[in-house]
Amino acid sequence: YRKVIDLLENSELQDEEEEIEMKKLLSKAYQNLAICYNRENLPRQACMACHQAPYKTSKTHF
Repeated sequence: YRKVIDLLENSELQDEEEEIEMKKLLSKAYQNLAICYNRENLPRQACMACHQAPYKTSKTHF
């Protein structure tokens, strides 16, 4: 998930629609990364991943 996040954060966007789509994908990637950290018993990294998600959902807070 870290590679996906790096690619999305460093991508060049052409318009606002692409930015919205990128933020949605980033949110999903950060949420999945947080889940992985929780499963590896790394709660601090999980919290940091949740805080970095642009759009926070109920899944982010769970």
